[in-house]
Amino acid sequence: RGIQPLRLVLIGVGVSMTLAVCSNLMISGLAPHMANDFARWLIGSLTNRTWIDAALSWACLPVLSLIAFYRQFYLARMSLDDDLIRALGLRVMTERAWALAISVMLVASAVAAAGPLAFVAFAAGPVAHGLSGAPRPTLGSAALSGGVIVLGADLTARLLAGDLGLPAGVFTALLGAPVLIGVLLQSGEGTHD
Repeated sequence: RGIQPLRLVLIGVGVSMTLAVCSNLMISGLAPHMANDFARWLIGSLTNRTWIDAALSWACLPVLSLIAFYRQFYLARMSLDDDLIRALGLRVMTERAWALAISVMLVASAVAAAGPLAFVAFAAGPVAHGLSGAPRPTLGSAALSGGVIVLGADLTARLLAGDLGLPAGVFTALLGAPVLIGVLLQSGEGTHD
């Protein structure tokens, strides 16, 4: 039957909370210095990252980017109504599975290096959409927006926090949470028309 976007977000929140409990259980069994490093990674930080960490992300990027670029025609149609997608001759569930698989692999390669920077994925698309004025953001503009958001959050964390060493994930969450709420409110208004 497909999954409505709001339902998908709620499922994501539920899975995220469940995995957070699992992470907390793992942290409780670690030595104090390892628990501190693990907790910092869970918040998301670019502090003390090396070229090896960057190589982790960049190793997967060429292949996954080519696949995403090739699938962009199909990805752009996923925002249409399911019946219209079928009328265009596309398989809705197959295309959603492709989109999900590509997204998960791209996000996993970034998270492996910097940790899960909260809300970047939710904020990058709407920011790219707002800046470009196009009907929907392209993959390239959304990726560039996400990179700028992460870089801006890291620079803000370094400038404002000084010696405290706050992770970038704190600032991406401060920016991303209001964007997510705005997107959810907008999608809710659109369903009542």
